[in-house]
Amino acid sequence: MDLRGRTQSSISTAGRSAGPIKKDKIFFFGSFEGYWENIPFTTVTSVPPAYLRPQSGQGVDFSQSGYTIYDPLTTVCNAPGGTLGNCPGNNYSRTEFSNDTIPVARIDPAGAAFLNLFPLPNINQGSIQNNYIATTPDQYRYYQPMVRVDYNTSNRTRWYSFYEWQKGHEFRNSSGFTGPAQRGDIHSMRTNTVASEDMTHTFSPTMVGDFKLSFTRYFQSFPDGPLSTPTPSSIGLNMPYVGTASKPLLPEIGFGELYPTIIGNRVSTHLDQTLVLNVDFTKIHGAHSIEFGGEIDRWNFANPFDVGHPNGTFSFGTQPTQYNPTKRNSLSGISDGNVIAGLLLGYPTGGGVDWNHTVYETIPGYAAYAQDNWKVSHRLTLNIGLRYDVEGGVVDRFNGLNRGMCMTCVNPITNNSTYQANLSNPSNIAAWQTAYSGMGISVPNLSTVYGGILFTGAQGQPRHAYNIDWGNIAPRLGFAYKINDKTAIRGGWGWEFAYGIEGGTRSGFSISTPYIDSQNSGITPTDYFLNGMPYPNGAVQPVGSSLGLLTNLGNTQQLDFPQRKIPRSTIMSIGIQRELPAHTVLSVKYSGNYARALRTQGVFTWVNGSLPLSFGYPDLQQNNYDPKLASQLGEQVPNPYYGVVPPNSSLGSSKTVQAVRLLVPFSQFGLVGNYTNPYGKSWYDSLQVKMDKRLYGTIRGLSYQLAYTYSKNMESTSYRNGWPWQDPKPIYEPLGYDRTNVISISWQWDLPFGKGSNFLLTNPPAPLGILVSGWRLSGIFSDETGFPAGVPNSWYTSTHSYVPDGGPTYAQWLYNCNDNPKACYTSIPSWGQGNQPKRIGYLRVPHIANTDLSLQKDFHLTESKRVQFRADAFNLTNTPLFPGPDTNPNDRVREVNGRWQGFGTVNLFQQNFPRIVQLSLKLYF
Repeated sequence: MDLRGRTQSSISTAGRSAGPIKKDKIFFFGSFEGYWENIPFTTVTSVPPAYLRPQSGQGVDFSQSGYTIYDPLTTVCNAPGGTLGNCPGNNYSRTEFSNDTIPVARIDPAGAAFLNLFPLPNINQGSIQNNYIATTPDQYRYYQPMVRVDYNTSNRTRWYSFYEWQKGHEFRNSSGFTGPAQRGDIHSMRTNTVASEDMTHTFSPTMVGDFKLSFTRYFQSFPDGPLSTPTPSSIGLNMPYVGTASKPLLPEIGFGELYPTIIGNRVSTHLDQTLVLNVDFTKIHGAHSIEFGGEIDRWNFANPFDVGHPNGTFSFGTQPTQYNPTKRNSLSGISDGNVIAGLLLGYPTGGGVDWNHTVYETIPGYAAYAQDNWKVSHRLTLNIGLRYDVEGGVVDRFNGLNRGMCMTCVNPITNNSTYQANLSNPSNIAAWQTAYSGMGISVPNLSTVYGGILFTGAQGQPRHAYNIDWGNIAPRLGFAYKINDKTAIRGGWGWEFAYGIEGGTRSGFSISTPYIDSQNSGITPTDYFLNGMPYPNGAVQPVGSSLGLLTNLGNTQQLDFPQRKIPRSTIMSIGIQRELPAHTVLSVKYSGNYARALRTQGVFTWVNGSLPLSFGYPDLQQNNYDPKLASQLGEQVPNPYYGVVPPNSSLGSSKTVQAVRLLVPFSQFGLVGNYTNPYGKSWYDSLQVKMDKRLYGTIRGLSYQLAYTYSKNMESTSYRNGWPWQDPKPIYEPLGYDRTNVISISWQWDLPFGKGSNFLLTNPPAPLGILVSGWRLSGIFSDETGFPAGVPNSWYTSTHSYVPDGGPTYAQWLYNCNDNPKACYTSIPSWGQGNQPKRIGYLRVPHIANTDLSLQKDFHLTESKRVQFRADAFNLTNTPLFPGPDTNPNDRVREVNGRWQGFGTVNLFQQNFPRIVQLSLKLYF
């Protein structure tokens, strides 16, 4: 959507005052800034068309939508001897709804009520996408007073006190909808407080010390909706009781494709508070300037009122209405399954309700440093330094954090009588032997269950969530060498440790009760939502650490482990600088940054059932897809944990479980992942060229800075495949914000006419001189390579390049088999392995060149008073920037009203601001 022609309104107010309170002793400076702005945005989004909405006494006909829908209650296994859940080759099929129409008797009232919260299309009436347009201006209101007082208590001691406070309100309706369906940053608020006290003392002519105490506090509250919806019971849903819900609201409703999420019922809050004491000294000794000192930090983090989604969420996908529930679009020429059909039938494919305790955490930090700036000669200066950082582990006020798992501890359910009875049941043993012998592996030995969650301040564990890393010693070396009066070389190398300020994990104190959408991996859906009782066993309530190793059995765990490492960067640079004629300076520099111990997330998984005794992943690869093994992994086998772990957990809700679930370590949880694996790396290498043309003294004319960077920014922090085929190493790929070429030119030109110029009207009479003298024109031009394009990495692909023949166009930016993506992109089958990267560097998303221009002049009223006039134009050429291509091969390619949509195409919705022209007057006195 092109935003040209829309008007932006903004009002800025500012005032400053400064002066002495007591001559030569106390000085003050104060200011106030206010900012009110409305930014025009037009949102084009998708809403279900009228023909997909239930009419009185009628069914819903999907034949116009281009999708064929199938009845999930007609699922059969076509393989001889197969059953639902144990079907060789996943050879399932379903029967199409008659005339592609859901009968009125099958429509779920709650699903229909959610559907009708969408507004009706107001453009492209017959289309199922890009058929709704709304004006949704962003609104910003900010206020910021600031004051600083300087005072001298002696000739050797100087102090200053500083205080700043900012408060702002924002409103951004990202959906463009009204009423309960509205979503975005609705009535959000931020506050920021900064206060500091600083003292500088001169101990001797060669030694100075600076002592500073700083306090910052930042708080934000961002509701994702208006928080004023009907109650769930009003549409026939009985949601479970959750103690942290302030009032009953409708659950959020999301979709796997086609349509945006509706309803917002969460308040996201964030509180950061920092107290820092810095002590810094400078000592001059001959040719040495020695700097040394340290700091003590205390970071506090909290999320008051942010309790997740106690009113719940549901997601609706295509699986319930596909021909084959394990593979979409398995029939040639047919697009099967539709998210709206799943909603109308009352079959979610996911969801949950959160019962989370709030967070109140503290992280201490300490540092000491020393650096010698040694002027070896009039040509050579060396910088030799060392810094030592120690960061304490995060501590929660109420000991509400985990310390990973005890992997070798025997879990108490080992001695549970029901569990032992399940293990010794002859029919269970026979079923397990049949299933696992067919895979060529032994029945997993579950006679002893290992593993349980550990907690801070309990079970003999310390209060901090992480072990302290005492080895963060960072050397730094630098030099500057003057070849001659106009040429110098500079370089440096050093280590730098990041702040590892993870907040820890809170299993046992925060828990999500998942919606059970199926008892057999989506082959047939459950009817809990349809019957109005999505959680028949209620919501799981967190019990803290009181259950010890029995905590959260039956649910997947993602944990931080105490052995986390602090990320370290190796930073290096070397460059040459040369002064050229006409006050021009040219510099050329290499700059690099290599980081290690970055976070990667993965799960403990392999198919041998052995107990992990150390961190790391097995070298498990499924090099070729084996449909027989895939079917066997998904077979339903007796669940030994049924009746043992809580019935409202994922693992405790069914008497059977997929065979692969018993092969993983810690199968009593399902899956266990580690958030803090230190296996990630990143690389940044760049060539930077700058040319500066400067003006000095009273010289008028043109000055400029030209900057060009050629760089490569790569990372290895995520995996192509996770569960169940955990890759042994992260994938090497460009960062999402990598830009190969970046160029910018900034310039300032004192226009060559009026008093003081040397071209036109060099000495005009007073009235004319006031008008024509002193005008300054400045601008910035920038252009850069687009970000790397994302690719559909959950799909197999053909051997064709991702770049279309003839290069990318808006109609086909990412190769889509000439508008037929299903001809060369096939979804990964159940238990298959992906073979594509997540993003590629040789295809980039759209980018534009941008120019900003400014014209200004000062009108002097008296010696101490002046008025400044300024005219600014942002995005001078009014060039729209469009987003990257659609990367979902399920999105049908077509042209609607001259605009392309669907897989591989670029939606012509403007991502940047249109041209903005701003006029301002400032009074200085």
